[in-house]
Amino acid sequence: PAPSALTAAAAQAPSRKETSEAPAAAIVASEPARARIVAHAASATPDNARTLQQAATALSQGRDSEAESLLRDVLARDPDAMRARQSLAALYQRQGRLDAALALWRAGLARDAGNLELAEPLARTLLSHGQPADAAKALAAALPPLPQRSDLHALLAYAQQQAGDTAAAATTYRALLTHDDSQGRWWLGLAIAEETRGDTAAALAAFRRAQAAVGLESSVLRYVEQRIHALAPDPS
Repeated sequence: PAPSALTAAAAQAPSRKETSEAPAAAIVASEPARARIVAHAASATPDNARTLQQAATALSQGRDSEAESLLRDVLARDPDAMRARQSLAALYQRQGRLDAALALWRAGLARDAGNLELAEPLARTLLSHGQPADAAKALAAALPPLPQRSDLHALLAYAQQQAGDTAAAATTYRALLTHDDSQGRWWLGLAIAEETRGDTAAALAAFRRAQAAVGLESSVLRYVEQRIHALAPDPS
């Protein structure tokens, strides 16, 4: 694709800053990560609670090997200990052990397909490693209905678009716009999906809405203007 098209495609992708949680890799050794484990410990069995407390302390002090061993012990006793699973997967991700992190997220979702706190990092990791169809599948199974988590519905639409499922992407973008029609990126995503599907009229209408909306950078707006010029009927 032309550089302007690549810029436009990138503009559709929701950033992590829009989500309610920080990237998993960034929270592994942080105080919030320790707090999450401590919170789970409060409702765990006595043995697991003690181990989770020890893991939280090890993480906060940078003793990764010890924390890994402790978290694996908890999961061996209780595969549904989702905070332990999340923390261990995040630790693996920070260490660059992506296959191990993916396996943990997938195993957790096999037990609880609607767990968004597992589905989101799995989907983001899959998407960043060129597996948009799998990312879309993981997200679609866990997302709450709109208007909740519109940021992740937008991520779903982007994953569907990247996977080549433009019909699904268009449907997701239209659902988003039903709840908030002021988002230029969503209009842009819909426009690209409709143009890819060959619906010129729908694409032109969506590009025009994107042009009039907010949130698009000047380089993306230039791309939008180019597409409007290319798709608009010749007035002569």
